[in-house]
Amino acid sequence: MKADIPYYRFLKLALMTAPLFGMLGAVPAFAMERPEYGRILSGFAMVVGLSLLYWALNILLLRIVAGYSFSGLNSLRYLISIVISTLAGVLIFHWFFTNMKPPEPGSFPAGMLNRFPRPGSGPRLSMPAIQALSINIIILVLIEMIMLKVRKQQIEHENDRLRLTNLEARHNQLKQQLHPHFLFNSLNTLKSLIKKKPDLAEDYLIRLSDLLRFSIYANTEEVVPVAKELELCINYLHMQQVRFGEALTFSIDVSDTLQSGGKLPVYSIQLLAENAIKHNTLTREQPLHIRIKGENGTGRITVSNNMQPKLSIEDGNGVGLSNLAERYRLLGKPGLEISRGQGEFSVTIKVLTDEHPDN
Repeated sequence: MKADIPYYRFLKLALMTAPLFGMLGAVPAFAMERPEYGRILSGFAMVVGLSLLYWALNILLLRIVAGYSFSGLNSLRYLISIVISTLAGVLIFHWFFTNMKPPEPGSFPAGMLNRFPRPGSGPRLSMPAIQALSINIIILVLIEMIMLKVRKQQIEHENDRLRLTNLEARHNQLKQQLHPHFLFNSLNTLKSLIKKKPDLAEDYLIRLSDLLRFSIYANTEEVVPVAKELELCINYLHMQQVRFGEALTFSIDVSDTLQSGGKLPVYSIQLLAENAIKHNTLTREQPLHIRIKGENGTGRITVSNNMQPKLSIEDGNGVGLSNLAERYRLLGKPGLEISRGQGEFSVTIKVLTDEHPDN
């Protein structure tokens, strides 16, 4: 994966660091007993210009290397950058020192005057080479740190995109597996109701129609309004209540404010209700009671049920919950809160005020 070059970040950092390098370069001039401000400004401007030149050089080399995928190019880039920057620094420093006026006698403490080159002699090459090399290495390190951060962000973004794609595929596969099974049971129930209870059969058919219509709408949606998700769940529970009779009861306590003020991942509440029915026994003697309760203050909805686990659990136990938890994570929201205790199992989910994770 080729990382994009963040030119704007580099420009901001170059404009921030160049004056700092210039200030460090001008520090020796302040050792003078009578500082020459013209010399200080000249040295400051020279180092600032040199730093900006190094930034431009390294960004250009990075752009050239970014177009190729051969290994070892980065090492070659470092070598070229160091050689060019050192030579350029030596030449610029040499020109600067050989063309400036010598410091006035008495302007420096005793012994320091000998460290400055005399007119026409030029400075020792070691000092400008070390200064130029130091500035360039710092710039190289800063560039690599920024590029490392950019690559990490790109990898995380790509991993999230792949996880989301995989999640959508698993979610669609899960729906394809569940819908035929649910539809088969629903049609059998409807068939038995038509002869015995035609009025109830008509209501059952309307709910089934609404549920199937919702499934078509939900195929293109990641989140839906709370009211729509509750409507789906109510239809689903009523249909299951027809099938199981007194073995299944449910209660819903979610305020209109909570229903109209947020969204939920599609099939979230319905999935939790379905899990309760799938993983527990339902009999008239031991009915399953599902409670759906909203909390206005915290913006959460809890789905709970009394625990009476089946001896044999259907395949896919836990897939639905992990699927829902991953969908919340990809939306940038807290995960599920799962609680077991005192014969009750509950799952709390967060109502989303904005499905975009960055807001």
